[in-house]
Amino acid sequence: AFNSTASGGCFDSIDLSGDVGEQIIWVPDLYIDNLVKLEKSTAKLTSISPDGSVWSSSQNLVTIKADFDLSRLPYDKHVVDLIVASYSQPTTNLRMIPRRGVLGQAVTGVGLIAPNVRHKVWAFTGSESPDVYTTPGHVRTTTEPWDYVHLRMQFERKPKYYIDQAIYPAVVFAMISYSQFWVDATSAPARATLAVIPVLIM
Repeated sequence: AFNSTASGGCFDSIDLSGDVGEQIIWVPDLYIDNLVKLEKSTAKLTSISPDGSVWSSSQNLVTIKADFDLSRLPYDKHVVDLIVASYSQPTTNLRMIPRRGVLGQAVTGVGLIAPNVRHKVWAFTGSESPDVYTTPGHVRTTTEPWDYVHLRMQFERKPKYYIDQAIYPAVVFAMISYSQFWVDATSAPARATLAVIPVLIM
């Protein structure tokens, strides 16, 4: 700890960029439980406050694994969790909470924050704010004991896009295919044309 400018000190925070902060300050060994791929960036910032608290931020691109239930397609809804935990430290040594959250298993704090996302196929739901996409954090504590922080994203399919782009063309395709059964059997050119058109559509 050190004195801030209000207490006669020279500065209000010590800011360390890049890997310097991780080299001189202990950093918890966090990992993503459902990680597929991680691309780390050199964009990092560590800030030390006068009271001794440390704030650290780094930019990373992650690909995670999630299960989709498509049984209600095109009215399917999905929940995807980014699951963060400590690799080696149990709750006796390290507690995990979302930002502005509380200790223990609960829906607490802030989960994901992102600009409002607009997509042709998906509608993102579960936001706590109309201006930005914000979801609550979820903490799960196991009996081992370990803390797992779930940063949750919820979204559902916009059925109109799927119906317009897949269902309607498939119905038209089937109607054209079966229409040849109502054509006179002696009209071979017409029947051949109706048989070829669906193949050309494919």
